[in-house]
Amino acid sequence: MIKTVTGNINTADVKNVLVHEHIQCVSNDMLHIFGDEWIDNNVLAEYASDILKSINEKWNVNMIVDGTPVDLGRNISLLKSVSEKSGTYIVASTGLYHYPSFLTEENDETEIASWFLKECTEGAEKTGAFPGILKSAAPHESITFDAKKRITAMAYVAKETKLPIYVHCSHRGNIAKEQLEILLNNGVNPSQIIIGHCAIHPSSAYLKDILKNGCYIAMDQCHCNWRTPENIAMCLYELCMDGYSSKIMLSNDMCIYSDFPNRKQNGMNLTVEKQSENFGFIFKQLLPLFVSVGGSDEYITKMVRDNVLEVLDV
Repeated sequence: MIKTVTGNINTADVKNVLVHEHIQCVSNDMLHIFGDEWIDNNVLAEYASDILKSINEKWNVNMIVDGTPVDLGRNISLLKSVSEKSGTYIVASTGLYHYPSFLTEENDETEIASWFLKECTEGAEKTGAFPGILKSAAPHESITFDAKKRITAMAYVAKETKLPIYVHCSHRGNIAKEQLEILLNNGVNPSQIIIGHCAIHPSSAYLKDILKNGCYIAMDQCHCNWRTPENIAMCLYELCMDGYSSKIMLSNDMCIYSDFPNRKQNGMNLTVEKQSENFGFIFKQLLPLFVSVGGSDEYITKMVRDNVLEVLDV
């Protein structure tokens, strides 16, 4: 069974899945102080549900994994509302981003882990909904002492719950392997681990060096910055030809609403149509290129459905 914010579901109910997206990423402090003045969740729920309805109609995406950890403004009630309005299954995350905090400075790994175990066993935010995936992250440049505690704590939760763990990674230097080693050294089964943001480094040699450990990779952020869909499509094809088609997932890492950028560019400044097109990048641009270089429909089904369901089904 897969844990979604509206209850457990069977894999047979799922069409295509995006494994790492966000309904909102916001400052918890600003939300606490200003509430609906900062972001009106009723407005956001309607807007987000219209987007999810659109991507379901266009690309048969009826499940997303919301990768928002607790310290980036995760809101289970909002996710439930969006799921119910849109008819899209949403899997919620628990865990931490890489921002330092007093929680991780002043408490050890066991204490940190205990709070996330509580969410996984008793429900999140007093909603009765349970997280279906864990989140772990490190800063862009190096594994700090603080970050190592966070990653180790989430390793404890992964071992206890058997939930998969998505690893936020910049892919600078050796940081992906270092994050992976911390999880493996703390007893996490590699088949529970998803190394994220791998489109940042679309080299089949580099990614095979990660995949040989038995983990999954998420090719997300395909639309960002300097990387081209042509390079990513060829990388995907090479990985599939080398036998890794069952270990790859695809997503966008899009955020419907965020207060990270200029407030006037928070995502809701875009039309529903434009946002749905952004979420459809993989289906409109990347996968046709993948097919053009020799990729098959069988591989596509694995990357946008089967592999995600396999790791979420606990």
